[in-house]
Amino acid sequence: WLAGMLVSTSFVAHLAIFLMPGAMLAQVVQAMTITVMPAASAYDASENRVMLRELFLKSTRYTVVLVSAGFLAALILVRDVLRLWVGPEYEFLDVYTLIHLAGVAILMCASGAHQTLKGLGALRGIFMAFVIGLVAVPVAVFAGLFAAGMSPYMAVSIGLLLGNISAGVLQLRRCARAVEMDRMDLVVRGFIQPLAPAAAGLALVFGIFAWTGLDGLAGRAAVAAAAVALVFGIFYVFVAGPEERRQFRDFALMVRERLGGVLGRSSSARKESPDS
Repeated sequence: WLAGMLVSTSFVAHLAIFLMPGAMLAQVVQAMTITVMPAASAYDASENRVMLRELFLKSTRYTVVLVSAGFLAALILVRDVLRLWVGPEYEFLDVYTLIHLAGVAILMCASGAHQTLKGLGALRGIFMAFVIGLVAVPVAVFAGLFAAGMSPYMAVSIGLLLGNISAGVLQLRRCARAVEMDRMDLVVRGFIQPLAPAAAGLALVFGIFAWTGLDGLAGRAAVAAAAVALVFGIFYVFVAGPEERRQFRDFALMVRERLGGVLGRSSSARKESPDS
């Protein structure tokens, strides 16, 4: 509404396009972390602060790895995705899409904290984080930057980026205080360690493109897949502990079984089709 009033309805249509990838990322992460809430509630009921801290830390670590790998792939493929999705005339939205996606990625790194706070019944902390981060900061930054003469696309992108960062940091701080976790431990084990594989993947991407000048959708898709595999591989081998490796193997086995079931049902349906 604010963008439509200050700019134009066509800008609102463009806004809807570059907000969509971030919304999709948020849906995926929220679906994966929703099980943290009942677990946090159960640990809180039994007054098990040790397991509460472990739950908060592990959910944050896993989310950071997942989100960083996804953002790395988006960094490579965002222009291609926009071209295939809405057409080449909208490729100019790639920068704004990435800026917003970075903000959503940071906010989703606090998804474990969000679900833990819900499990603890600390809804007031969530409400204040959302009011400040998802309402007050974006509106104030957008209106201020736009009034100062900045492009509305960049103004709204920066406003949303800073708002998402604010909401994420506020929830992480509130959750760390609620579970009595050392903030430096959270920063090192929850963020620095799982972000190291993404830094290696980013270096690989820049090295490949600088060395080969690789172009074309197929080549970029291959590099993106290799970078994502490298992120997960480095985390599994060098960062994850024994328990985390076991959980990773169980998760990979579950995904393989579900994919096998889906492919099996699809094959059976084709065989039973009268047109086959």
